[in-house]
Amino acid sequence: MSGPVGILAMLGAMVKTDYRLALNFLVLLNVNLAILNMLPIPVLDGGHTIMGFIEGIFRRKIPAKLQEWATTGFAVALISLMLYVTFHDVFMRRDIFVDMFNSDTEVQAPADPSPTASE
Repeated sequence: MSGPVGILAMLGAMVKTDYRLALNFLVLLNVNLAILNMLPIPVLDGGHTIMGFIEGIFRRKIPAKLQEWATTGFAVALISLMLYVTFHDVFMRRDIFVDMFNSDTEVQAPADPSPTASE
């Protein structure tokens, strides 16, 4: 399971090899997100569809308080999972981030100094 950091790392590697491979990856990512959006979880579109079917079958509205609790609970669960996966991605790639933000790096002098006008 990869979060945004892992997905961008994979996309960067694919762009370096072949842009068509990267486009294929983006298409598959979009299709995957569309399928996941249709899962019957109250905060997603699939959950709204299921709630509509339930209201149609029982010919009664689902109480607003129940909808609110279910939507809020699943939203918190999905956001928590997203944060966990993102932090896990960053932790697994911490060497990259340490190198990126390392303050101990020194600027080196140019190997071949440019000639001055007086020479």
